Amino acid sequence: ARSTSAWTLFPLASSTAATLTLARYTRQNPSLAGAAAAGALSACGVMFFRIAVLLAVLRPVLLQTFGVFLVVTGLVLLGLGLWAGRRLTHSGEGESTIQPMAPFDLGTALGFGAFLAVMAVLVPLTQQWVGTVGIYVLSAVSGTADVDAIVISLAHMQGAGGLSGTTTVLALCIAALSNMLTKVTMAWSTGGAAMGRPLLKGYAIGVLAGGLALVPF
Repeated sequence: ARSTSAWTLFPLASSTAATLTLARYTRQNPSLAGAAAAGALSACGVMFFRIAVLLAVLRPVLLQTFGVFLVVTGLVLLGLGLWAGRRLTHSGEGESTIQPMAPFDLGTALGFGAFLAVMAVLVPLTQQWVGTVGIYVLSAVSGTADVDAIVISLAHMQGAGGLSGTTTVLALCIAALSNMLTKVTMAWSTGGAAMGRPLLKGYAIGVLAGGLALVPF
């Protein structure tokens, strides 16, 4: 297969899987740390756009309160990733090549389908048995692996009247933040501080920018 720069790995696949893959490459070749962090930032930025698209299709009304945060955070993260990758390329530090990462495969598709089915059952049961706090806990746990399944489940349940808009948005925020924390932990523990530190800084900047965009001036 043709080689490609680390920071340009296809980001439309699971950003969690992409981050773990990049962290493993970094462990094998520490010189890729900066490029891997840039790729992981870009992948996370795409994740926020993917959440926005899912909500636009499934429950557009949620974008009235959550859309600005998603778009601004996604733009900032994607911009940081592209800027860091371009800077590395111009300096010659991002020219190390690795094998392309397949964005989709049968195992991933089946795993996502199973995870989505589990979330579709757990979300209403959790709401019924535990209440709102349980939804928040489930969102945090689900976010450690993937956000798409919990986004779909929450959007469907909110549309059916099972959740308030505020509870749904807070649960989505918790899932996204949990996912980002998981990716930083993966990057730092597997790829080292050289990958984990810029990822943490980039995530903090993205979330702060998204939060500020919601503040009325």
